[in-house]
Amino acid sequence: MKQQQYDYNEAIKQIPIQELINQVGGYTDLQRDATEIETELNNADAKHIKTSAQLYDKLIKNGDKQVSNLEDQRKEWQKLQTEVARGSSKWQEY
Repeated sequence: MKQQQYDYNEAIKQIPIQELINQVGGYTDLQRDATEIETELNNADAKHIKTSAQLYDKLIKNGDKQVSNLEDQRKEWQKLQTEVARGSSKWQEY
């Protein structure tokens, strides 16, 4: 019974970690989107084609989303670190 309780508690502790992993995945998607926009801007520049302000707006909005995502990740990391003893093996994982 104690082992089951321990396993249950460990599984509950993994939920915020999984959420953080999902946020990191979202950040990667945002980076890919930004790269695509930058490539489109660079291609237009190389061809001496006028680019629209909409592309720059998309790039700025993407950057804002990346910053927000990173702030959320930072908060989640800090929350996770408060749940473990400093210097423990779990602390090293975070």
